[in-house]
Amino acid sequence: MLTVGDTVMLPKPGHEKEHLWALITAPDPESGDAIMVNLTTQRPHSDTTTIIQPGEHPFVDRPTIVFYADAHSFRRNSFNAFKKVYSSLGLHPTKSKPHSR
Repeated sequence: MLTVGDTVMLPKPGHEKEHLWALITAPDPESGDAIMVNLTTQRPHSDTTTIIQPGEHPFVDRPTIVFYADAHSFRRNSFNAFKKVYSSLGLHPTKSKPHSR
């Protein structure tokens, strides 16, 4: 089961290219819904509320931001499927979990 702060490589809905996503809420006990955010390369126009630096996550090799505007709700059963399919592709907790900032 994924826990808050865990990350997984997934495509954005409707796209093929995979991006790094982080689980930022625990699943709701009733609905099983939880929120994941997309982590993306920092650009001049980026929201810099949360910046992840190289070395804070095995996948991050340049300043990376949490793209809060692209947050998505996922169901608990999706997390189990993500873990099975992507465990060999980079399911890693960050050293400095974005949710703790």
